[in-house]
Amino acid sequence: MLKDVRSKLESLPKEAHIRNAIKLENIKSLFEQIESKQADELEWHKWPPLFLFLYRHSISEVFALESDIALVFRHSSRKNQKNILDGLQAQSSKKRWEGKWAGSLFEIFAKSLCLKERGLAVGLDYLLPNSSDTDIRMEMEGKRFHLECTVLTDSDEDREVWERFIEAKKADPEICLTRPGPFDPLKPKGPSPYYDCLRVYDKVYDKIAKELDLNKSQLSEDAPNILLISFFSPYRHLSPTSPGVGWALDELFADQPKICADHPSFRNISLIAWLTFTEKRLRQSGVTLNPANDSQWFNKVIASPRKIGAVLLFDRFLLKASRVNYNAKQECRISHHEMAKFEELFSFPPEWESGTL
Repeated sequence: MLKDVRSKLESLPKEAHIRNAIKLENIKSLFEQIESKQADELEWHKWPPLFLFLYRHSISEVFALESDIALVFRHSSRKNQKNILDGLQAQSSKKRWEGKWAGSLFEIFAKSLCLKERGLAVGLDYLLPNSSDTDIRMEMEGKRFHLECTVLTDSDEDREVWERFIEAKKADPEICLTRPGPFDPLKPKGPSPYYDCLRVYDKVYDKIAKELDLNKSQLSEDAPNILLISFFSPYRHLSPTSPGVGWALDELFADQPKICADHPSFRNISLIAWLTFTEKRLRQSGVTLNPANDSQWFNKVIASPRKIGAVLLFDRFLLKASRVNYNAKQECRISHHEMAKFEELFSFPPEWESGTL
């Protein structure tokens, strides 16, 4: 395993970004770990995701990834170069490594694809008037679009259930993971389409009004915005085709979000209920909301999804579904013809994707 990875790294140019991310001295450190551990310990060892990528992919796929990274780096700000490199250096022993790792790869995929497409004027990390930046700004057929990438990974609860299952499996190799089951907490949130729905709200609002702050938006106010959401689920509990994802988009893209009756036997997953709960949680944690004391603030928060023209949903890098927002505000609307162009653009996974990331 070490020989294979070292050989692929040494085949890359010395200035290669992949070599810079993993470093040959880290390979040496891994070798020392292997030498010092027993075989049964190594069976459950957590390997760096980039190390596993190199091991599981062909040399041509490694070079294809390096080529895409180099292309994106040439057009990126220093801040975003660092963010991508940090994601490539994610360690699976650290908490929430999946988001960093998958986020970097998905951003490399989306940005490199747009940069390579003929006929598009593309800029990366475009600075908005509020000093936030949007991942991709492009002109297609004379019209400007803004594309923002994000990744939805397994929840903290999913990770904790998996860890408990692995500890049990070390003692009993025949044991299987079932959910709900003995490894779940007393009152589990998932797996459940209702929980998926709430997590999509959280992910979308992180882009359109982080912490319900209308000034913390990564979307344009005067051009169509398209959200690219990749579902990265190592434990296979999350899917872009979950009914809960569709329910969330129904609410986010509704002309008027629903107000559901409050009843102890009914789980209220309406957008209004989620926003009300989130507002209360943020205030309790000390976050200052609406410093301008705007009487219409909450209505504006409810209406902020109108800046989204469309959403594309991916299973890692494979386009699975899409949705046009027919209730987007006039400046942010996209046509069916334009949507078809974006679906065509993102219809193929990258050359370096072989389903073993």
